[in-house]
Amino acid sequence: MVERMVQRKSSDDWSSRQVILRSIVVLLVLCPLFSCSNQSTASSDPPIEQTLCPVPPELNDGWQVASLGEVGLDSLPIINMLEEIDRWKDPRFNGILIVKNGVLVFEKYYPGHAFDFNVPALTETPMQYGPTTRHFLASQSESVTSLLFGIALEKEFVESVDDRIESYFSPEYAGLFQDGKERITIKHLLTMSSGLPWNESTPGTDDVLSIFREADPIYFILRRPLEAAPGERFHYNSGGTNLLGEIVRRTTGQSLLQFAVANLFTPLGITSYDWKAIRGDHIFASGGLFLTPRDMAKIGQLCLNGGLWNGRVVVAKAWLEESTKSWIYPTELGLGDGYGYQWWLNDLQAKGKSYHTYSAIGWGEQYMFVVPQESMVVLFFGEYYSQAPQRSVQALMIDYVLPSCQ
Repeated sequence: MVERMVQRKSSDDWSSRQVILRSIVVLLVLCPLFSCSNQSTASSDPPIEQTLCPVPPELNDGWQVASLGEVGLDSLPIINMLEEIDRWKDPRFNGILIVKNGVLVFEKYYPGHAFDFNVPALTETPMQYGPTTRHFLASQSESVTSLLFGIALEKEFVESVDDRIESYFSPEYAGLFQDGKERITIKHLLTMSSGLPWNESTPGTDDVLSIFREADPIYFILRRPLEAAPGERFHYNSGGTNLLGEIVRRTTGQSLLQFAVANLFTPLGITSYDWKAIRGDHIFASGGLFLTPRDMAKIGQLCLNGGLWNGRVVVAKAWLEESTKSWIYPTELGLGDGYGYQWWLNDLQAKGKSYHTYSAIGWGEQYMFVVPQESMVVLFFGEYYSQAPQRSVQALMIDYVLPSCQ
């Protein structure tokens, strides 16, 4: 009996051991399969750079697209920048774009508000910005006006930047050019050194608002006595930019917008635009332009190309070279180390390296940096009209965008 019990127990133990062994074998076989399955699932997840910095969509709008890595840019600093912006309590950037080597490699859009001159708060209507949404450029318009003036000069509608402006505003305003104002040249308007007084301490008010209220905006800009000798010092004066736009109108027989469409927008394939007028054919040359971010980027790339677009000369290379070198030190606003023909110049220091840039800058944190040594155009679009951003755009360029250049 005991022997049978021992035999039975021995048999039961053997059976148990067989079950355990079989289980172990099954686990040994299945574990690698489960492991492979998990690895496969993990590898199918897109890398973080693909999630946060995807390749911009191809829209058949004249832009080739690629990833940051394909043009040699490190995505990590850009990801860090996006994460910082996301931590801000009330980020008011509407879009950020990067073009490298002629290729659009990054664009990011945020919800915001449409800019409207006709409402007291300026931004009442919610807007989801995207690649085809026109954005208010504010004083970036000045740099576009400079390009158009260069085209008018190349086409010989205007003879020289050294021309005195009196000849372009006579006979109706001839009586205003006295007591030194007769010495004001086109170059003085381009470099904001005309010596004419202008109050623009609060954007959207003061003299800017007055030119829309005055029956004759040209008379309003020219009528006051000089506060400095022409060419003596920089003083931010967007009224002078509107005089440049008026010279284009008077010499070409077209409004500044008509001239822009024929000679700049159409060659670049820009079909979506709006340029507000002060009244009639007097286009708001210093601040009324609306373009899509991608189309503004085309203007930056045009400058990098030395005025060429698809093999066609749109702007003379000599004009671009002259426009984007420093003619005067801008003592106001803290926006540049130098000032050209309606362009701001800065040498930005990042990662122990100096990057020479020229920029179109507008109220609300509208920035377009052109960085020739990296063949790069960087654009920020914002709506900081009534408050300063948590970090300046220049700081974002120095801390994140330029360090992405490997």
